[in-house]
Amino acid sequence: MIYVPTAMYAFRKDSNSSPGKQLQRAKADGRKRRQKVIDHLQESLTLPISVVTYDIKTSTITNPTTVPSTTSSLPSLPSNTSQLLTWNPHIIYIDGGNTFHLHNTLRTSPLKPFLLTYSNIYIGVSAGSIICGSRIRTSLWKGLDDPTIVDEEFPGMYDWENEEGLGLEGEEFFMHYDDKWKEIYEENRSEGTVKIGEDECWCSDVRGII
Repeated sequence: MIYVPTAMYAFRKDSNSSPGKQLQRAKADGRKRRQKVIDHLQESLTLPISVVTYDIKTSTITNPTTVPSTTSSLPSLPSNTSQLLTWNPHIIYIDGGNTFHLHNTLRTSPLKPFLLTYSNIYIGVSAGSIICGSRIRTSLWKGLDDPTIVDEEFPGMYDWENEEGLGLEGEEFFMHYDDKWKEIYEENRSEGTVKIGEDECWCSDVRGII
C-alpha cells in the first residue's frame, strides 16, 4: 500500500505555530492515521501487508514497513519514486487535508499519470476523494480549505470554481455532509454532485474504492 498524507501537510495561516512546527505535527498525525489503516487491514486480511508513506510535494518515501515484521517472502519495498511507480501496489490510500494543496502538488507529480491508469484499489479520504471527481469546486463551499496558500505561490494559475479533478470517478464529491451543510449544498450542487456523510463512502467496482 502507498499511504499519501500530503494534503494534511499544507500550511495553515490561522495557526500560531511556525510552518516547521505545523509540518512536524502533521507528520506525527499522519503516522497515527497510517497505523490505524494498517491495523484495520490486519483485522480484515490474513495476508502480509507492505506499506510506504509517500509525500507528493517532496517526492520522498518514508517509513517502509511490512507486517508482520517476520515476513521475508515479499519483494523489496521501493526507496524512490521510480521504484514506487513500478511497484504496482494493491492499494493507494490518499488521506484528507487541504484539497487545493493536494491538487497543486499532483499537477507536476509523476504520481498523477500513474493514478490515471491505476487499476487496483484507490481509497480517498476527504480531500483524497474530492480530487477523484471531474471537478473539485466543492472544496470552496464550506470555506474550511484555504486556496490562498496555493494562489499566493502561483497567482492566476487556477480558477477553482472550474478546476478539473482527476476524473477517476463521478462528477464531484461533497464530503462530510450533515444537516448543517444542507443549505450550502442545495445552493451549489449540480445534477452530478454526490454528498457523502461521515459514515458513508462511494464505492465503484470499476476504478476502485473512494
